[in-house]
Amino acid sequence: MQCSGATAPLVVEGSVNGVVFEWYVREVLGPTLTPGQVVVLDNLSAHHREGVRTFIEERGCTLLFLPPYSPDFNPIEMMFSKLKAWIRAGEFREVETLIQAIWDGLAAVSLRDIFGWITHAHPGAFLCQML
Repeated sequence: MQCSGATAPLVVEGSVNGVVFEWYVREVLGPTLTPGQVVVLDNLSAHHREGVRTFIEERGCTLLFLPPYSPDFNPIEMMFSKLKAWIRAGEFREVETLIQAIWDGLAAVSLRDIFGWITHAHPGAFLCQML
């Protein structure tokens, strides 16, 4: 999630381990990063894979790990909540329709939502050049 919207989404069948997460950072998230951005991660063990911090910092970004058990500090958790509500409203019998619902739910996330979630999680944070 960036100030411009839900950026670099990826749907994975099964759980995310260190190998999958590092691939995601390098191949999906990495191309969207610009110097000066802050990448906020919780303490999922996959997030601590060797090479992730180096990759992010080499792009001029800062990696911020949240304290354990602190989802209120992670604005993406608020986006996930909205996305889950969007998905629960539908009935999906096929994987393809579920995946389409995920994309539609991400498209329904507004810039107002994102700004609200970031300021809720980090009051006083400098948000974006866009403001």
